[in-house]
Amino acid sequence: MLRKPLVTVVVVLSAAFLAACSAPPGTPVGAASDSSKAPATTPKPTPTPTIHVMTVEEAGKFYLAAVCPTNKVKSSLNAAFTAQNLTSIQQAAAATRDAERTEVTQFTNTDVLWPPVVSSADVKLLSDSDFASISILNEIATAGTLESANSLSNTFVDNGASAASQRIRLVLNLPADTSAGC
Repeated sequence: MLRKPLVTVVVVLSAAFLAACSAPPGTPVGAASDSSKAPATTPKPTPTPTIHVMTVEEAGKFYLAAVCPTNKVKSSLNAAFTAQNLTSIQQAAAATRDAERTEVTQFTNTDVLWPPVVSSADVKLLSDSDFASISILNEIATAGTLESANSLSNTFVDNGASAASQRIRLVLNLPADTSAGC
């Protein structure tokens, strides 16, 4: 006999629960819902960024924009070493250090996508060479004597970056002359 009142209680509670779950937030249980309210806005998905792989022409311009300032100050550094003037060497070494820092920042920019003809290993060789040179150039810029600056200049080691830069120039249809196009 207890079965019929129990079923009635379960049905009434279920109906009340369903009504509460389907009502808009803040609506008291059993209150009529207002269907005239605007539906909640659905958040818009974040657009996927467009990836742009540079064309050979774009990559050539990008490459020259990165290396030309460095190549220019390197020739000033070479001239300062030829003149054997410590102050000129220090100033040119500091300028070259800063130019190489800018160059390596451009070469390691992950938003820059080279065309498939450019070897990522070659770009890495150039970047690694710049990183190594920056430290040496900083020491030359702060060298206390001409002998120290000369000695430090002999610590530069070509890790293959010279050949890598020529391979990049070749596939980008740029001249082999490192001052051409600048």
